[in-house]
Amino acid sequence: MVPTSVHPSQRFEVSLLGHLASSIHPLLIEKLSRMSILSSPFIQEESLMQPLARQIGSRAEDGTIRARKVDEDGELMTYLVAYQRPESIRATPQALVTPCTYTQISAGCSGEEAATQLGFQKVSSSTKRGFIFMLAVGLRIEVYSLDTNDVRSPSTPETYTIKVLSPPIPYALVAQTIEHALNIRRQLVGLVKLGRVEGSN
Repeated sequence: MVPTSVHPSQRFEVSLLGHLASSIHPLLIEKLSRMSILSSPFIQEESLMQPLARQIGSRAEDGTIRARKVDEDGELMTYLVAYQRPESIRATPQALVTPCTYTQISAGCSGEEAATQLGFQKVSSSTKRGFIFMLAVGLRIEVYSLDTNDVRSPSTPETYTIKVLSPPIPYALVAQTIEHALNIRRQLVGLVKLGRVEGSN
């Protein structure tokens, strides 16, 4: 049942996150290649943008948006992405469930330019480089290294990140999607530990 507080048009992302040493990376890639129906290299460049004027008493992350440019095997896409506060750990203890809004930016305009025109300023940036694996159940798995200038999330060259991620979905599909994500986690036991990680959007 969808809570009455959730608007029918609201969409959510379901995610699990884990980290692995570079020595495990080849084994994981081989495993995911067998599990997936499609795979491709990707590069994602993202700038964290904050409003020029924030309300007194607001948290640093309140009102922030992401200017995101994604290159998936040569196909370029640019978005402005806004995340709200995730569902509580009591409500979804095994996966991170985050309300989200994606706005695609037309060709010829960068995400940073669009965000600046809306009254935002850049505060940090990061770049993901790795591979995407698409699964038959509609989930995607990203395996990537992260370069960032955000001191709150320092990059570690010796490790890779793995993220199981849903597309934006209605709340009615959240429970089923979590089960699909947990099934992936079970298949990867022994290679990597996946779980709910706060702030991993």
